[in-house]
Parts: sequence; structure tokens; C-alpha cells
Amino acid sequence: MKIHVDAKRVEQLNVVRHKEMSENASKLLALANQLKTEMDESSRQTQPSNSMYIQSLRQAEQIEKLAHNVRDTMRSTVTEDTRICCKQP
Repeated sequence: MKIHVDAKRVEQLNVVRHKEMSENASKLLALANQLKTEMDESSRQTQPSNSMYIQSLRQAEQIEKLAHNVRDTMRSTVTEDTRICCKQP
């Protein structure tokens, strides 16, 4: 009975991990598309403003952090042995 409960818990944790990973990947795609659009618009302007440049840098940093989060979530897994999330080598 305990093994069945543990296996069910592991499955539930992996489902939650997968959902989180999918949501973050969607956010990542949306942010990247938004940044690309803004960069395309600013390149059309004769003199892009410094505030646009700083905002773009901040967005790029946010994208980088989210990408690392997605990568780390993809590398992690939940197993019956550990019962916690752990990074795979």
C-alpha cells in the first residue's frame, strides 16, 4: 500500500513539474517575441532612446533568468528513491 501511495505521489509531482515547465516555456517564448518586436521597432527609428535600450536589456535579463529556470526544471526529476526533486547529471 505504501509503495502505491509513493508511486502516486511521484507521478503527481512530475505532473506539477511538467505543468510548471510548460508555463515557463510559454512565458519565455512570449517575452522573446516581445523583445524581438521591440528591437525591430527601435531599429527602424533614427535615434532609439536610451530608456528603450535599458528596458531591452532588462527584458533580456528576465528572459535569461526564465531560460535558466526552464533548463533547471527540465533537468530535475522526481523519483521514488529520493522523493524530492533532484538534478540529473
